[in-house]
Amino acid sequence: RLEASAAAAAAAPAARNDGRIIATPYAKKLAKKMRIDLATIAGSGLNGRITATDIETKAGIAPAAAKPAAAAAGGGGGGGGGEG
Repeated sequence: RLEASAAAAAAAPAARNDGRIIATPYAKKLAKKMRIDLATIAGSGLNGRITATDIETKAGIAPAAAKPAAAAAGGGGGGGGGEG
Protein backbone atom coordinates (compact mmCIF):
# COMPACT_ATOMS: atom_id res chain seq x y z
CA ARG A 1 0.00 0.00 0.00
CA LEU A 2 2.80 2.43 0.84
CA GLU A 3 4.37 2.02 -2.59
CA ALA A 4 1.07 2.74 -4.32
CA SER A 5 0.54 5.94 -2.33
CA ALA A 6 4.14 7.01 -2.88
CA ALA A 7 3.77 6.45 -6.61
CA ALA A 8 0.53 8.43 -6.66
CA ALA A 9 2.15 11.27 -4.73
CA ALA A 10 5.13 11.34 -7.09
CA ALA A 11 2.89 11.35 -10.15
CA ALA A 12 0.97 14.49 -9.20
CA PRO A 13 2.79 17.24 -7.31
CA ALA A 14 0.66 18.99 -4.70
CA ALA A 15 -0.37 22.44 -5.86
CA ARG A 16 -0.11 25.34 -3.47
CA ASN A 17 -2.53 28.22 -3.58
CA ASP A 18 0.26 30.81 -3.68
CA GLY A 19 2.27 29.00 -6.37
CA ARG A 20 5.37 28.60 -4.20
CA ILE A 21 7.44 25.43 -4.25
CA ILE A 22 8.77 24.37 -0.86
CA ALA A 23 12.11 22.54 -0.93
CA THR A 24 15.12 22.17 1.33
CA PRO A 25 18.14 24.27 0.37
CA TYR A 26 20.14 21.17 -0.54
CA ALA A 27 17.28 19.84 -2.66
CA LYS A 28 17.21 23.14 -4.57
CA LYS A 29 20.96 22.96 -5.13
CA LEU A 30 20.79 19.34 -6.24
CA ALA A 31 17.87 20.01 -8.59
CA LYS A 32 19.76 22.90 -10.19
CA LYS A 33 22.87 20.74 -10.62
CA MET A 34 20.87 17.90 -12.19
CA ARG A 35 18.69 20.28 -14.24
CA ILE A 36 15.45 19.02 -12.69
CA ASP A 37 12.41 21.30 -12.53
CA LEU A 38 11.16 21.39 -8.93
CA ALA A 39 7.60 21.97 -10.17
CA THR A 40 7.55 18.41 -11.53
CA ILE A 41 8.28 16.79 -8.15
CA ALA A 42 5.93 15.97 -5.31
CA GLY A 43 7.66 16.47 -2.00
CA SER A 44 7.72 13.66 0.53
CA GLY A 45 8.80 15.86 3.42
CA LEU A 46 6.80 17.74 6.02
CA ASN A 47 3.91 19.64 4.43
CA GLY A 48 4.94 18.42 0.98
CA ARG A 49 8.48 19.81 1.18
CA ILE A 50 10.80 18.53 -1.54
CA THR A 51 13.86 16.80 -0.12
CA ALA A 52 17.15 15.68 -1.63
CA THR A 53 15.80 12.12 -1.64
CA ASP A 54 12.91 13.26 -3.85
CA ILE A 55 15.39 14.82 -6.30
CA GLU A 56 17.58 11.70 -6.33
CA THR A 57 14.55 9.49 -6.89
CA LYS A 58 13.41 11.66 -9.80
CA ALA A 59 16.93 11.50 -11.27
CA GLY A 60 16.91 7.71 -10.97
CA ILE A 61 19.83 7.43 -8.57
CA ALA A 62 19.93 5.79 -5.15
CA PRO A 63 19.41 8.26 -2.30
CA ALA A 64 22.65 9.32 -0.62
CA ALA A 65 21.39 8.26 2.81
CA ALA A 66 21.37 4.61 1.72
CA LYS A 67 25.06 4.58 0.79
CA PRO A 68 26.57 5.11 4.29
CA ALA A 69 24.22 2.52 5.80
CA ALA A 70 25.34 -0.06 3.24
CA ALA A 71 28.99 0.72 3.93
CA ALA A 72 28.48 0.43 7.70
CA ALA A 73 26.64 -2.87 7.33
CA GLY A 74 29.48 -4.28 5.26
CA GLY A 75 31.88 -3.99 8.17
CA GLY A 76 34.89 -4.01 5.87
CA GLY A 77 37.98 -2.24 6.91
CA GLY A 78 40.11 -1.40 9.71
CA GLY A 79 38.84 -1.02 13.21
CA GLY A 80 39.71 -3.33 16.11
CA GLY A 81 39.06 -6.81 14.74
CA GLY A 82 40.01 -8.59 17.96
CA GLU A 83 42.25 -11.23 16.41
CA GLY A 84 45.77 -11.40 17.44
